[in-house]
Amino acid sequence: MRPTAFRSSFHISFTSLAVASAFSAFPQLASAGGFALIEQSGSGMGNAYAGSAAAAEDSSTVYFNPAGMGLLPAGRQLAIAAHYIMPSAQFKNAASTGATLFGAPTPTGSGGDAGVSALVPSGYFTMSLSDTARFGVGVNVPFGLSTEYESDWIGRFQGIKSEIMTLNINPAISWKASDTVSLGFGLNYQSIDAEFTSKSNYAAAVFSVAGAGPAAAVAAAGQAEGLTTLKGDDTSWGWNAGLMFTPSPKTRVGIAYRSRIKYSVEGTVKFDNRPALLAAAAPDGNIKLDVTMPDSLSFALSHRLDDRWTVLADATWTGWKVLKKFEVIRTNNTPASGATLQNIPYNWRNTWRRCRRELQAERRLAAEGRHCLRPDTD
Repeated sequence: MRPTAFRSSFHISFTSLAVASAFSAFPQLASAGGFALIEQSGSGMGNAYAGSAAAAEDSSTVYFNPAGMGLLPAGRQLAIAAHYIMPSAQFKNAASTGATLFGAPTPTGSGGDAGVSALVPSGYFTMSLSDTARFGVGVNVPFGLSTEYESDWIGRFQGIKSEIMTLNINPAISWKASDTVSLGFGLNYQSIDAEFTSKSNYAAAVFSVAGAGPAAAVAAAGQAEGLTTLKGDDTSWGWNAGLMFTPSPKTRVGIAYRSRIKYSVEGTVKFDNRPALLAAAAPDGNIKLDVTMPDSLSFALSHRLDDRWTVLADATWTGWKVLKKFEVIRTNNTPASGATLQNIPYNWRNTWRRCRRELQAERRLAAEGRHCLRPDTD
């Protein structure tokens, strides 16, 4: 599946969803840029986010490179933006067949358009502490993904709804060490909320433990399948830092780093419409999942060619390889605490995003060239 996500009128990225057994309750997520959101400022969107770590156009530099606060005008500044993301995710069936439900109807639908639109806000505030020091804080959504297929589609046992939402609070400081060098550092307090749903093939599970007769009876009673829901949340800390170097009035170089953030997500699993035969094997209960959000490193350049043209360029590395697996562990009830409920391996690779843009200052007309390498799953 290779659906397309339209994140704004002129910004297009490519998103895919790979769906991952009788209790496959944790669908596999795979997207073009992972599930990181680059839409973190209005000014950045206007430049296609090229050269973001060297731009320092407004308070959103708190996120892209906190050292850039040292280049902002003295005083206080507020920047607020919102991006409306309208993804499209559609499944095309090549040769798949529906699972056996022992007499119950076998849906074969394609699931419709699973893309879920969302408004992604961001806000930043900066202020002067002295001639050389600045303080700022940003609130944004650095990671997120939401898809939802129709509940009776052919892949419902692999996944129906997949949603990851984060909220990041990023206080930061900067220090202008000289006329050419600025440094910045920030802390990131980030929360994560996740929800995953799929159908469970109860008829197949009953067949595996009791045979065809009980499986057919379960199907006849309307319990051939049921919705499985996993929900969880957590909070954690990370940090970001940056350097801004201005070798000449026309040229600015930025380097920015955002750290990994490690979560221990805790939540619940719930099996709806579960047959009595499976009450002991598949009880509701508590779960946990350890997951790490990737770090990133950006190199950026802003160079004014003349009074009309400025070149913005950047290369950003993201460490998606850290996302090795999603392993959901039970923490109470039966099976015994510590048993694996679901384990999905990931084979994502680290990625580079490279962008260049030429900006005409007078009319704000631009010619943009972009090239992005994206993570894949095997």
